Amino acid sequence: MLPGSFKATNLSQNFFLMSLFVGKKSVGFVYCDRSNTEQNLDHHLYSEFKSCLMLTNKALAFIAQSNKPKVA
Repeated sequence: MLPGSFKATNLSQNFFLMSLFVGKKSVGFVYCDRSNTEQNLDHHLYSEFKSCLMLTNKALAFIAQSNKPKVA
């Protein structure tokens, strides 16, 4: 669910939004729109946005795993 304050300040109806996770924990989200509302976001751009965020989630998981203390 998006907070009411986000909905009130977001003027675009054409945007992408995806959560960032570390494991199963949501740690934030990434928002993407075009400042020019005449330029629509399309399926190709969504695929690239999604790929980028999926790789970011994998990187965050890798970093979190790397920072865990080693058990002797």
